[in-house]
Amino acid sequence: MYAFNVTFFSRQPTKEGKMMNENELFNAASIIAAAIVIAGGAIGSGLGIGNVAAKYIEGAARQPELAKDLQVRTMVIAGFLDSLPIISIGIGLLILFVNPMAPST
Repeated sequence: MYAFNVTFFSRQPTKEGKMMNENELFNAASIIAAAIVIAGGAIGSGLGIGNVAAKYIEGAARQPELAKDLQVRTMVIAGFLDSLPIISIGIGLLILFVNPMAPST
């Protein structure tokens, strides 16, 4: 059911000396997964927007008469790229608060 062996990880004692149970381990893994999803979306979007802006400046410098057309297309693409972190934040919050794979209590 899980991608990792829960019994292996639960044998590691915490700071207080007690063992982690399955729910605590799942919550910790969910927090890490949500952080990776949100950070990945933000980093990917930042790199994408930087690349699009660089190509726009390059294209406008080569053909200044097409700068207006290129600007409109660049802004549309930047709008699509800005939706990626918003969607990744939504998925990250879904993983944290409404996780359908959470073990039943």
